[in-house]
Amino acid sequence: MPEDTKNSELPQGWENKEYERTSRSKLYAVFQHRDSEKEVHIVPYKTFESTGFTDSHRVTIETPESGLEVFAEGLEVEHPNEAQEAAEELMSSI
Repeated sequence: MPEDTKNSELPQGWENKEYERTSRSKLYAVFQHRDSEKEVHIVPYKTFESTGFTDSHRVTIETPESGLEVFAEGLEVEHPNEAQEAAEELMSSI
C-alpha cells in the first residue's frame, strides 16, 4: 500500500492514523477502527539477536479489553508488503 493510500482502500471502518515507510524494507503504521478504540500496528521487528538492525515486522492489535496482542511477527511478515497484507487480514476479521 503506498503512503498516499486513501482510507477507502482499507477494510470498512478502518482509517490510517499513521503510515510511514522509512526505507524499502521498513514500515511503521497505525490503523484505527472508527467505531471502537481498536488499533492495528505494524512496526519493524528484530528477528535475529546477532544482527544490529530490524529485519522483519510485527503486526499487533490493541484493544481496551485485551491490551496488546501479536497477530504476526518475524519472518512470517518479513517484507513490508507481507506485514501490510497481514494487517489487512486482521482488520477484515474484525
